[in-house]
Amino acid sequence: MANTPVFIGISGLRRASVRDLIAATEAWLAVPKPFIWTASADEILEKVRRVPVALGRITA
Repeated sequence: MANTPVFIGISGLRRASVRDLIAATEAWLAVPKPFIWTASADEILEKVRRVPVALGRITA
């Protein structure tokens, strides 16, 4: 049981074999869902405009 792949949602995948990942991907794609925008174009563009400001604050 220790080697059994553990899935915790789509983004919470802990460990799985390539075969398991392919099967999960094929199952996900078998029932396609259209992408639905949740933000307006103006909201998206405003975030894009803020990127240079945000990147300017990052220090290495």
